Amino acid sequence: MYLVNINLVYGIYAIDPLKSIDISEKELNYVYHHHLEQFNKAFFGACDLWDFAYSIQEILTIGTNKEAEACFQNAHEQLSATSRILIHNPNNTSSIQSAYLAAELSLKGALFYFNQKKENFKKKIRNCGHNLVDAANYLISIKPTKYDELLIETCEKFPNYVQSPYSSNDLSCIELMNLAMRSIFVAAESVRRITDRYIVGDEYLLRPKL
Repeated sequence: MYLVNINLVYGIYAIDPLKSIDISEKELNYVYHHHLEQFNKAFFGACDLWDFAYSIQEILTIGTNKEAEACFQNAHEQLSATSRILIHNPNNTSSIQSAYLAAELSLKGALFYFNQKKENFKKKIRNCGHNLVDAANYLISIKPTKYDELLIETCEKFPNYVQSPYSSNDLSCIELMNLAMRSIFVAAESVRRITDRYIVGDEYLLRPKL
């Protein structure tokens, strides 16, 4: 697992997502030539973090929906917690809970944002419970994009949030890392539907499945 550093920038700035990954150029070239799929996952994961970080900053700056803002801030905390857990111990399955919560809070934050003026929207959001697929489908019904299928496929790969604390988890280190990357994608895709920040543009469609 490698850290990604999101810089604070102003004005016009050329962003190279790969340079934000804390990895040597030699190692990065090796991954590119020998593990291309992993290279692509790292690239798009870095892009997701850039989109998420600057999207929530934009949303918080506008400051029009306190419930949505609280969800996004808490999602940010859960993503940070996931990374801290896995950096300290890559086999720590407690990262499952924080990764799931980051995804759920991001989806619900987007739902709060779009539904603030609609009647009974809070009840509809509560009815989603901890079901990421239901929340994602609800979001898609409000703000569809060409990435809907990938969002649903990714949400379907999360373990059951309610059952996971009470059942044995035999996820490998790699599987836990993949789960964390899915969480980052869902979080980023939720806020991108508000801000339309897609750092890679149409190349986004080339990303490998998580």
